[in-house]
Amino acid sequence: MYDLIVIGGGIAGLAFALKGAEEGKEVLILEKNTAPTDASIRNFGMVLPLGMPKGSALNRAIRSRDIWLNYAKQANFWINPCGMIMAAHHDDEMDAMEEFHHTVSLPPHQTRLLNADQTKAMSPGINARGLRGALFSKNEVLINPQQALTKLTQHLSTFDNVRMQYQTLVTHIESSDSNAKVITNQGNHTGQQVVCCPGHQFASLFQLNEEVAPSICKLQMLRTLKQKQNWALGPMISTGLSMLHYPAFENISALDSVKKRVEQTHPELIQNGIHILAAQHQTGEITLGDSHEYGKEPSPFINQHINKLILDYAKQVLSLPDWELKEQWIGIYSKAKSSHVLWEQPEDNVFLITGLGGTGMSTSFAIAEEWFQAHVSH
Repeated sequence: MYDLIVIGGGIAGLAFALKGAEEGKEVLILEKNTAPTDASIRNFGMVLPLGMPKGSALNRAIRSRDIWLNYAKQANFWINPCGMIMAAHHDDEMDAMEEFHHTVSLPPHQTRLLNADQTKAMSPGINARGLRGALFSKNEVLINPQQALTKLTQHLSTFDNVRMQYQTLVTHIESSDSNAKVITNQGNHTGQQVVCCPGHQFASLFQLNEEVAPSICKLQMLRTLKQKQNWALGPMISTGLSMLHYPAFENISALDSVKKRVEQTHPELIQNGIHILAAQHQTGEITLGDSHEYGKEPSPFINQHINKLILDYAKQVLSLPDWELKEQWIGIYSKAKSSHVLWEQPEDNVFLITGLGGTGMSTSFAIAEEWFQAHVSH
């Protein structure tokens, strides 16, 4: 019998398995594919406290950032504590950033306001035309999600108390007062506790009430070719549109003017949940995005009109030497309705962690720590 069985080898599952391994627990991790293929590798790799509202979400992001930095040393993967620039190309955007900085951005946030010249000096990737200034946040770090998950998985495999089983599909779970049995296509396993991290595919294991079940979100992202002559983007970039997306800014009164203007001038950006983000990994390529479409069964196809909207607006706020695309893809994640995570106990000794939305990279490590403090005897 295992102390802990973790279902799902994405970032949330790895966070729980790593914590269990370090606690000396006998851990089994089950993943349906040969490697993670869903939201955990289809993202920017941004660990982003800036977007989190004050309270548990922000605290978890700060804690997870520190854990990422520690694991980068242990597992030897690339990480860049570059921070994030939120660029303002309109007066109303600058007003909102100033309001956030002076009223919301208290510790553990670490922000400062930049004028246009300071912004360009820090970030050659921002279009100088119409630039008013920026909000710079020091807390953010960037990882390459595909490399980092591979390295974390390899690091996990070095623990003698961990077993990893791939190409293993969990069909159902039978719980009892003292343990839970996990039924799979590769045999059955019993654990004292089971943590399920199925991402957006939670319905394959649990029937959740409509008011509890997370929403499903489809997003579209793009990646350029490697920029020539080792051109460097600098810090991660977000824009005024990002304030309309991130809950940290939801009580900023100056955002009313931003939203009204964008609804009049670029209504399709609002309709498709588009805001502009840019990040450059060690490969030299630039990852761009993204859009947000909510629904129970989003289309599996890339909508080229949405990609055009992303690129057209990105070219208004960014300045890249080379815009030629290498890749474009869709991501799908689940988003909790009342928090940044759905943390449920549907059966005895069985826990469900899902609904992380776009915060999985930013908060999973701290969520795993909290779960162990609450549910595992030491």
